[in-house]
Amino acid sequence: MPITEQLKTPPPPPPSPPAPEVIEIVEEEEEVEETVIESTETDQEEIVEIEVEDDFDDVDVPFAIIEEVPIFSGCEDVTKSEQKECFQKMIFAHINKTVRYPEIAQ
Repeated sequence: MPITEQLKTPPPPPPSPPAPEVIEIVEEEEEVEETVIESTETDQEEIVEIEVEDDFDDVDVPFAIIEEVPIFSGCEDVTKSEQKECFQKMIFAHINKTVRYPEIAQ
């Protein structure tokens, strides 16, 4: 048989599994408790109250008592007096690199 003819004919289906000879009927020993699922949908007229618990206390921290200023990545090794200047330089470089104004806004 040529190869092209072998490719065109599909392989025969596998034989079906044999049927069991005896079917045993077993009585149900456990009762299954059915769960009733209620709808959670509401209409526009129904009022739904939601309780929100705050897990944190709102504490006002005055700006004047923040002792350490944020340090931009790359400014860790400079002195405290140069950190502000380094921070400004690095943040401006980051903004210039990442922010692109649309043509119409320019």
